[in-house]
Amino acid sequence: MPYVRTHVSSNAPSYRSASALLMNISQYSYTRKAWKKEAFEQLFDVAFFQLDITALRSWKIIVDNMITNERPTSFRDVMTKINTVQTGLFVSKEHEYEQRAMLVKRFAFVIYASEKDQYNRQLPEILERIADLLKLPQVPVLHTQMFLFLRVLLLRISTKNLISLWPILMAELIQVLLQLEQDLLSDLEGDVK
Repeated sequence: MPYVRTHVSSNAPSYRSASALLMNISQYSYTRKAWKKEAFEQLFDVAFFQLDITALRSWKIIVDNMITNERPTSFRDVMTKINTVQTGLFVSKEHEYEQRAMLVKRFAFVIYASEKDQYNRQLPEILERIADLLKLPQVPVLHTQMFLFLRVLLLRISTKNLISLWPILMAELIQVLLQLEQDLLSDLEGDVK
């Protein structure tokens, strides 16, 4: 785990090797207690996505083994983690939105690591979380991760099960296009003056 916690370019070969070893170990259910807590913490580390594609492929399998074999508690842990953002007197709104965007990206990765239609039963809960997140002010960093999350859902959930997603997706696309139109009009007016 020390090799997995270090995200620097000089540690890249060790990180890849440690990730491959952890991927192989994660396939055995009796080893889960030895690595699950640290792997879960690593998934929510700020530097988690600072890795190469080989290590990311290993982590896709690790995350799938961690979440799938511990149903439903681990998936519920990830779902609740999205709403646990540090707020308070000394935390700025920008930092709060960045944290929330980071958590949405992790949640998208968890679903991406799964098999197709694996989370069909949890889809109403997932859509509820999406609706809650979309009620927040339109912040570009958060909206970028939300659209990534929606793309992952389109990949991992079959179309017949996504009927309830389309109204949410269409409403957000209309909002983004209206905002884009306003930005373009204001740029044109600025050029004319």
